[in-house]
Amino acid sequence: MRGFTYLILVVLTFSLIYCGADLVEEGKKAYSNGDYTQAINLLTEAQKEDSTNRSYNDIICMAYLYRGKELYQKTRNVKAFNGNFDKANKYLPANPTVEFNKKYGQMLLSLAKAYYATKPRNEEEKEFYFENALNRIKQAMAVDSTNSAADSMLAQLKVDHFQNLVDKGESLYKKAGRRGNADLYFMAEYYLKEALEFEPDNRKIYNLLNKIVQKTLPVLNYREDVSLAIAGFSSERKALIMTLSIKNYTTEPLFLNLANFKLVDSDGNKYGVNEEEMKKRELFGETCIKNTVLNQQNPSVTGIIAFNAPKDVKLAFVNYHISKNKFARKYFP
Repeated sequence: MRGFTYLILVVLTFSLIYCGADLVEEGKKAYSNGDYTQAINLLTEAQKEDSTNRSYNDIICMAYLYRGKELYQKTRNVKAFNGNFDKANKYLPANPTVEFNKKYGQMLLSLAKAYYATKPRNEEEKEFYFENALNRIKQAMAVDSTNSAADSMLAQLKVDHFQNLVDKGESLYKKAGRRGNADLYFMAEYYLKEALEFEPDNRKIYNLLNKIVQKTLPVLNYREDVSLAIAGFSSERKALIMTLSIKNYTTEPLFLNLANFKLVDSDGNKYGVNEEEMKKRELFGETCIKNTVLNQQNPSVTGIIAFNAPKDVKLAFVNYHISKNKFARKYFP
């Protein structure tokens, strides 16, 4: 009886394996035939049967992107394209090939063009579409530096929008000064940083940004998912010491890890946290940043953090690495 039961289990196991393999092959075939919805359905079903197999994530990802592009071409609804883009990103392969990056970069550029071609209903939507177009172009160039079409579109965006970004940044900076409104400073900072990416050597923009950063350095920005603020800092013999706040504005918990903090200087050098220096300061009653969880009940912490940076180093920014492509950053003047 035991032998019969074992035989049944073996037969069922092989049956499930075959079924899963069959779904994968059918899904790949549907993808090759341009039936992207069918490919998505079959391959995601196969993953339910074998949840550890992520070897065809690249196909699911591209199927969502191609489906989104097809829907946009039929309806001219950029939201349909972007909705599929969001779903595609859940299946980005952990170690993408060069070929995948080229295809992914091309689809990013297609989405950027869709946003740029969509007529906005108001000024707010106009800014939203421009921001999305710009971000997708940057992503396209990041995953595939040989994407000359993305480079050309970025140049066109500069021609069309550079001066507008500068004008908005300057106007918001003046309003922020008159009203004492930190939120307006953050908005001015955003527009001028976008303008500076088009012209990195523009001293006028750079100098104005320095003035703005002096205002925003000690202030948390609620527009960011995770925001940093620096109340003060000093360079000492063995470490750079700063009073730092970090706040999680999302509903998802953030597992704060000191190892994810990096201090970056103007030459691009990175410095990690000096935990030994922080332990010494705690002995004298100073409150230091610790590994913790930032959630809705406890969204923020403030305390001392020390970095292994040399004395008198020229600071660029503090970076906190949140996930693969996500970070919180605070720039210095």
